[in-house]
Amino acid sequence: MFSPIRLSHILQFIPRAAFNAAVKQSQADRYVKKVSSWDLLVTLLLGQLTQARSLRSLTVTSQALQ
Repeated sequence: MFSPIRLSHILQFIPRAAFNAAVKQSQADRYVKKVSSWDLLVTLLLGQLTQARSLRSLTVTSQALQ
């Protein structure tokens, strides 16, 4: 079963500074207006943890966590 605590534990293993450095080096966020690379990573991890079968179910789950 999914819990927000499990997601936060997984995110602790990802070094945020190294992730931000890689994003800056590759210019991945160059044209970003709303959703950053970090937000996308968190959303994709959430989809994997909840075994989301559709974009709608992923959207509903992420809105429930906010």
